[in-house]
Amino acid sequence: MKNTNIIITLLLLFLLFSCKKEGQQLSPLEVSVTYIDEAYHGETSNVEVSTNTQCTVWLYVDNEEKMSSANGKITFDVSNLSVGPHKIKVVVSDGDEDYERSFNCKILEKPVSIKFPKLSFMPVKESYAGETAYITAQTQIDSKITLYVDDVEQQSSVNKTLVYDVAALAIGSHKIKIVSENSKAHDEVSFDCVISEKPVIDYDYVDLGLPSGTLWATCNVGAQNPWDYGDYFAWGEVTTKDYYDWDTYTYRDSPLSTLDAAHDAAIVNIGSDWRMPTQAELQELYDNCDWEWTSNYNGTGVAGRIVKSRRSSSSIFLPAAGRRYNGEVIWADDAGYYWASESKTMSGISSGYLYLDSDIIDVDIFQWFFGLSVRPVRCRN
Repeated sequence: MKNTNIIITLLLLFLLFSCKKEGQQLSPLEVSVTYIDEAYHGETSNVEVSTNTQCTVWLYVDNEEKMSSANGKITFDVSNLSVGPHKIKVVVSDGDEDYERSFNCKILEKPVSIKFPKLSFMPVKESYAGETAYITAQTQIDSKITLYVDDVEQQSSVNKTLVYDVAALAIGSHKIKIVSENSKAHDEVSFDCVISEKPVIDYDYVDLGLPSGTLWATCNVGAQNPWDYGDYFAWGEVTTKDYYDWDTYTYRDSPLSTLDAAHDAAIVNIGSDWRMPTQAELQELYDNCDWEWTSNYNGTGVAGRIVKSRRSSSSIFLPAAGRRYNGEVIWADDAGYYWASESKTMSGISSGYLYLDSDIIDVDIFQWFFGLSVRPVRCRN
């Protein structure tokens, strides 16, 4: 009986063992691997390994162990691998069964986002020889800007902005090309710029019968008609510009005490027979004339003062042309500002001028850097 019990016990143990082995075969080791064929260097991409049981997992890169886990799961980020091809091997073992799988993973250089140096620009398509006119170009990102005239480089800038004055260009048609570029891309624009000879205006004058014999021109420097505003000049400067302030004033650091012929806007622009009036001549005009305000001179719609001589029947018209400050004309149609030729050194940075509006006529001083009108005068021959 005892032997029978031993035999039965052994038989049950055998059957139990056999059932266990048979159960393992019905549930073999299962391994799931997420492969990475390609990835960018520095960009997170994970190789994922998971199993259906507790077992040990190893991961090798180029035959070098990089990671292991005893819980049947592993996550490996390939972003720190060097650029180039790599062999990745996964090994899994539960003690009874082993699993091994290899695959190739290529790490690529991450593409650089190209910042395009798009140009915005302000062309000058027509101008007069010797007359200031600025071509401007700029970009929103760091890039080199180069300007070419007739395929010859003239100017370049690396601070996102370029400003080029066409005043020195010869009379004729010129091809202007502007190129912006960085290490990855470039942009360019082209246009034609025609430089013409500045027309000579034959200035008429009026004899107002003034005690000094001074003859006054019928229109401002730069104007063709008495009602035209004409050009605006900072005191001592003889060309116009886009921006009038202390920083752009030519003689800010070397003030002029008097105006010689080279700094007189009337002489330079319309000839040596003419000049800017003195402050005494502006005062003489004020003292010997009646000043009638009009908002519509001869039907032109232009406001200003009709200056009628008390000594003759002659008159001139001074339009309320305003003045230029920064990049704008201000007080046009409301007030007129006219330079005298003397510098008032006691004021530091001012010179004589004539002011007029609908209520006031005054001879006083004004700061040099503003753009004012010039009404030229000449002497009786």
